[in-house]
Amino acid sequence: MRERSASSAKPVSRRVTLAVDVAALSPRNDALAVLLVPAPAGARERWSLPWDGPREGERIEDAGARIACAFLGASPALVEQVGAASDGRRHPGGADVSIGVIALSPLGVDAPALGSGAAWFPLDAVPPLAPRHRALVDRAGFYRDVLITTLRAPVPIVHTDVAQQSEAAAGKWSAESTLRRLEAVLACRDAIDQNVKPDIAVEAMMLTLWRG
Repeated sequence: MRERSASSAKPVSRRVTLAVDVAALSPRNDALAVLLVPAPAGARERWSLPWDGPREGERIEDAGARIACAFLGASPALVEQVGAASDGRRHPGGADVSIGVIALSPLGVDAPALGSGAAWFPLDAVPPLAPRHRALVDRAGFYRDVLITTLRAPVPIVHTDVAQQSEAAAGKWSAESTLRRLEAVLACRDAIDQNVKPDIAVEAMMLTLWRG
């Protein structure tokens, strides 16, 4: 019997899964806090960021606002997409691609939505999270301050010890430029973690920081 050539075999297609991960932030007792929800059954960690897949025809920012509202009990004051990840870092839902969104809790929202199981955690006391969610939380603090300064959002900055730096950055950088710089810093850290020579990783980072 004649064997079929490998080139004639039909490729196996697989649907790529997409998740919108939301880091909802709020000042709490003079510290910046992030909203976490109970992780899905079977996850390694107990907590995760709120996330869901986008609905058909839904913009990423609209999906982020919907997800944040479900756990805040109110519409967020600001929603901003801050990047995407499709690397080998684990997602609690096993998503192939994650899109990170930062949302600011509106003033006056003190408690998560009833029955959501969500809770606020200071950024310096965040429990273990899936690697992709941890990376999004890591970038949230300074970016949040630069962004609200750029957009003159009616919420206070949290990192008052570097207020001059965030004010200066907001005066020079667009939101897109801020994102590129932060992605460069995170990429440098990840490269070093993967045993790339530090001088090569830092040189690549500095070139992006210089270009903006």
